[in-house]
Amino acid sequence: MGLKLPDPPPDYGVGDDCLYCWAPGKTPARVFVRFWDITTCPDHPRPPLGRCFICEQSPLSSCTFQGQLEFEDHLWQCTYISWWWWIDRPATRIDLRHYPFVGNSAFHNCLGPCEQIFTSWTSCAEGNAGEGGHAFVDIYTDPILIALTTGYGLVTRPGVLYDSFDVTDPNAVYHLANTADKTNVLFLGDKDKF
Repeated sequence: MGLKLPDPPPDYGVGDDCLYCWAPGKTPARVFVRFWDITTCPDHPRPPLGRCFICEQSPLSSCTFQGQLEFEDHLWQCTYISWWWWIDRPATRIDLRHYPFVGNSAFHNCLGPCEQIFTSWTSCAEGNAGEGGHAFVDIYTDPILIALTTGYGLVTRPGVLYDSFDVTDPNAVYHLANTADKTNVLFLGDKDKF
């Protein structure tokens, strides 16, 4: 008895153009963000490590993506944003905040454009909820990866290889392999639905 495949995800399509990171017509409508290795600061809730934030493009700014989730009875918000020149380059920022306490950043960083792996310089100073850690930003265009990520959280770190191959009509086998911990997963699914 195997896992039941989740329902096919909605057609995310492309979003409005953000030319800081993407070519015209290639800006995603959503990005997927996970956090790892954040040390919880004293007297603050534990951040949602490994959970997937589905960050949707803001209707007010095509270069801003935001997502929220509830974890252990606390609300968390992730923001991913690219904007104008910062010092000598475009900047990409990602942060994780515990709400409703606006000043409580658990993760905060600014890097160059279109980074996919972030390292935080946040420390346990006054008002901060977390110290250090990493953020991983994924942009999926394949519906099966979106479904597996949002449904089961299987694609959780860089180093995951993905492939699919037809078996018998209408079925296909979807293969996920994590090179870091040598995990292999095979799913049999209806290719017309994914």
